[in-house]
Amino acid sequence: MSDNEEELPPIIPQKAYKSMDFINSQEARTIRVMCEFEETLQRLRTQGVKETILFFGSAKALSTKQFAKAMKTQTDIINSKESTQEQKEKANQEIESLKKREWLCDVYDRVGELSKKLTEWALKYRSSTIVGGGYLFTGQAEHEEANMEIEGEEEEERPSVILDSSDPLAGPSPNTWAVSDVQEPS
Repeated sequence: MSDNEEELPPIIPQKAYKSMDFINSQEARTIRVMCEFEETLQRLRTQGVKETILFFGSAKALSTKQFAKAMKTQTDIINSKESTQEQKEKANQEIESLKKREWLCDVYDRVGELSKKLTEWALKYRSSTIVGGGYLFTGQAEHEEANMEIEGEEEEERPSVILDSSDPLAGPSPNTWAVSDVQEPS
C-alpha cells in the first residue's frame, strides 16, 4: 500500500439472523418454522414433556363430518330464495374448492383415529408422550374434539397445547383447552 492510499475500514456484514427483513421474508419461512418447533420444545420440556408425536397436514383439510357440514351450508345458500346472485356464485366457488379437497377427508379421519390410539397408549402407560396435531386441528371445534374424553378413561383435566404456525391459510387458532403457561409467550 502506498503512502497516499487510505486504509479502508473492514466491512463487517450483518448476520442474516439479525436482519428482520430477511427473517420475515418468504425465503426464511423454513427458519421461522424451525424456530417455532425449537421454542415450543423448550416450553414443553419445562412442563416435563419428554416425547412428542405430531401430525401435520393441510390447513385446508376437513374431517368427513366437517366436509358434509360445509357442503350443506353452501348448498343451502345456493337453494335459498333469499340469497343474492353474488352469494350463490360465491357458494358455487366454495363448493368447487371443497370438492378439490374432499380426498383429504379420509386422511384427516384416519390420522385422527391414529392420534386417539396413540393418546390411549400414552395414557395407559403413563408416558410423558404428548400426541398432537400441527395443521391437523385448525379450528376451535377441532381442538375441543381432540380433547374430548378418551374412551375407557375416567374424565379428567388434561393439559393441552396448540402448535400453530404463522401460515396465513391456517389463521389464528384460539384453544380454550390450552394450558396458558405452555402457550406462546405474549
